[in-house]
Amino acid sequence: MDPVLLGVQKIELDILDAVDRFCREHDINYSLSYGTLIGAVRHQGFIPWDDDIDLMMKRDDYDRFIKEWTNDPPDGLFLQTEVTDPDYRNNFLKIRKNNTTFIQSEKEKTCGYHTGIFIDIFPVDRVAPEGLSRKLQYRFCQINMLMTRNHRSRKKGFTGVVETVLLSLPDSIKKSLKQFSYKQKIKWNDSDIPELPLFWNGTMHGAHKYFQPDLFDEFVELPFEGHSFKVFKCYDSFLKGYFGDYMQLPPENKRISHHPLIISFEKEYSELKKEDKCSNA
Repeated sequence: MDPVLLGVQKIELDILDAVDRFCREHDINYSLSYGTLIGAVRHQGFIPWDDDIDLMMKRDDYDRFIKEWTNDPPDGLFLQTEVTDPDYRNNFLKIRKNNTTFIQSEKEKTCGYHTGIFIDIFPVDRVAPEGLSRKLQYRFCQINMLMTRNHRSRKKGFTGVVETVLLSLPDSIKKSLKQFSYKQKIKWNDSDIPELPLFWNGTMHGAHKYFQPDLFDEFVELPFEGHSFKVFKCYDSFLKGYFGDYMQLPPENKRISHHPLIISFEKEYSELKKEDKCSNA
């Protein structure tokens, strides 16, 4: 097996261990999700070619996780949000391993944010009731994502024009628009309507993929690489709804990892660049 892939998986598992301990200490619920959850169910560990780890939390646990971690951060790890790392442009957090490098694209070579090996943690929110409220929530998701990423999508026509206009606004207005759209996106989390489904707005496609309302009501433990981690009890219905027959292996040409351009298990990218300059001097 690829030694680089094994090295990345080992560090990611170490990060997951630390997050799991932290969540248990602070009574914060989480679940393995997406490909990581498939790996736990189908392989009792990583999908063999996979090189990332995904977790999900309901928004209240997610917010408390950030607060508690900020107050008492575990050694050697960095919680990355747009607050802790202003050049970071995602609406979910990463836990990065200090003194490592995982560069996935040419753009990341000049990004300015922490590029250590990481795991992702996604916040989950309540979907608005059907009708106008849901349509408005989706639009606010679009605006919030645009303001967060601060660059246009690939859409053309009217949507592309609107994105261009919004991104040309003064920074103060964009900041206010971002804050307002965020509040509108999450405002149904406090609803007393029990049948409202859940969703994650990490992509606009994902904002249309709804999860069952009681997804986070009960948890079980599943083995993963010789460890035991939390998953929501109804993981089977979640995976079938999202992936279909998730127990079926994909064709070999679909078994793809992120293939980092630059990887280091001991140094951050800033150190690697200094060393490269010295060697070329």
